Amino acid sequence: MLVRSGRLVFAELKSERGKLSDEQEAWLEELRAVVLAAVAEGDTEGAFDRETVGARVRTAVRHFVNQRFRRKPVVLPIILEV
Repeated sequence: MLVRSGRLVFAELKSERGKLSDEQEAWLEELRAVVLAAVAEGDTEGAFDRETVGARVRTAVRHFVNQRFRRKPVVLPIILEV
């Protein structure tokens, strides 16, 4: 995931099966919207705190996947400061 000025520039889904299907691409777009909302949620503070943003992203992604697929994934947000 790459975020610049509160804008999600890049998000990648790692899949052990290779190429994503059309259905997976569609829910990946929904997931990107969830991540954007989680990142934008704390944007009012001004300062960018990686731990706080990572925790919000982790919670939002786990909730999304749990609601959609009834699974509880291990989510490891990797946030790089550029």
